[in-house]
Amino acid sequence: MLDEDLPWVSLPDGSKLQVLQVDLNQNLWVVRNRFKPGFGIDTHYHTGPVFAVTMSGEWFYQEYPDKINKAGSYLYEPAQSLHTLTVSDDATEDAVVWFAIFGSNVIVFGE
Repeated sequence: MLDEDLPWVSLPDGSKLQVLQVDLNQNLWVVRNRFKPGFGIDTHYHTGPVFAVTMSGEWFYQEYPDKINKAGSYLYEPAQSLHTLTVSDDATEDAVVWFAIFGSNVIVFGE
């Protein structure tokens, strides 16, 4: 099956999520996201490593605002690293990012 044949799920802000693979034995999920300008995810961490490839647009972690992920960027994120994914409000296009995520996604709420 081609990834173009897989459905996209619309998120409340108009961004989209496409599930490409789920492997429960390895606790792996592979997704492609299409984040709209101004998109943000609550501060969180993953219990396993994450690998990301930015296909178009750009995004960053609020904790590292000077490290912008742009089209063609590869990112390795070690397990337990706390981060807040953000797409700038003034971005000129959606950020399309492919993620391979091992483990759970743990949201961290304010103190």
